[in-house]
Amino acid sequence: MQAFMTEFSHTLRRLRGQVIGWGIGLALYGLLMGGIYSTLSRPSSAWKRCWPATRRRSWPSSAT
Repeated sequence: MQAFMTEFSHTLRRLRGQVIGWGIGLALYGLLMGGIYSTLSRPSSAWKRCWPATRRRSWPSSAT
């Protein structure tokens, strides 16, 4: 178990720049998505014009 922990900690130390970089990047992406979530989640009139309501169809089609 000691050898595993030594190898694991050495790998984390060696790759710490990448771990920090990915962490910062994902955190910024999460903040961006969190900030625009309310805009994307509510339907707007422009969205309704682009995608008009159509009648619901069952899937798979029951017509045979």
